[in-house]
Amino acid sequence: MDVVVPDAETAEVLLAQAMAAGASGAEEREETGDTGRLLILYAETDRAQAVRAALVPFASARVRVGVATQVAPVDWSEEWRRGLRACEISPRLRVRPSFVDAEPKPGQFDLVIDPGQAFGTGTHPSTFLALELLDRVTRSRAPASLLDVGTGTGVLALAGLVFGIECAVGVDIDPLAVQISRENAALNGLDANLLVLTGGPDATDEGFDLVVANLLRSEVEPLLADIVLRMKPGGSAIFSGLLASEFSRMESLLALTGLRITDEARASDDSDCAWVALLTTR
Repeated sequence: MDVVVPDAETAEVLLAQAMAAGASGAEEREETGDTGRLLILYAETDRAQAVRAALVPFASARVRVGVATQVAPVDWSEEWRRGLRACEISPRLRVRPSFVDAEPKPGQFDLVIDPGQAFGTGTHPSTFLALELLDRVTRSRAPASLLDVGTGTGVLALAGLVFGIECAVGVDIDPLAVQISRENAALNGLDANLLVLTGGPDATDEGFDLVVANLLRSEVEPLLADIVLRMKPGGSAIFSGLLASEFSRMESLLALTGLRITDEARASDDSDCAWVALLTTR
C-alpha cells in the first residue's frame, strides 16, 4: 500500500498509526518534485484493510492513501542482507555484518553485527551519528558504565565496550532484540561485560555515567524522565534518531529535564532527510 505524505513528521505519525493497526513493515522514499515522501506499507493479507482504514481519516489534499495490493512473497531471511556493508566509524572501530568479508585497518576493532530483525548496523545515519558521538566522548577517558536504551542489535553498547567502557547494560522492549544483542555480544567476545534486559530504562535501578538512546523523538520523549533518573550526577547522555527539524523542540525538552547540549553530529540519508544526534550533560 502506497501513502504519499508532505514531510517526514507526517510520515512518522502515519507510520505509527499503520504499525498499531497491524502493518508488518515499511519503506520510506523521497518523491520527485513537490509531492513529499512516499511510504510503502506491508501487512499480512488479513490486516491490510485494517491498516488502510486506520490511515483513511488522515487523507487530504496533501496526504494520499492508496489501495492495498497483493505483492509477491519475499524471503525476508535473505532480503535483510541486501545493501548491508562494512561501516567505517573511526580509526578505532569498524562495524560489519558477518557475511561481509573485508580486512579492518591496523588497530581498528572489527565489530561484527548481524541484525536479523533488530535495528542497528551502523549504516543508518541515526546509528552512525550515535557511534560518532560515542567515539568522541570516550577518546580522552572512557566512562565506567553505559546504559543503552532500545539496544536493538546491541551495537552501541558493544561499541562502548570496544571504546573502553568497563560495563554496559542494554534494555529493549522487544524480546527478539534482546536475544540478538546477546548473540552479537557472544560473537564479539564481549558478553562478559554486557547485560541485556527486556524492558525500558526502568528495567534497571542502577546509575550510569553515560546513557545512549537511538530512538525516534516520539519514542524517547516519554522516557526522558526515566533516562535522567538513571544518569549519575555529572553524567552524560547521547540522543540520536532525531530529525534535524526537531532540534529546537528537543533542546527545550532536554532543558526542562536539566540536560544541556554540549555537542552534536549531523548527517543526511540517501533521501536527503537530515538527522541529528545530541550529546548532553546533567
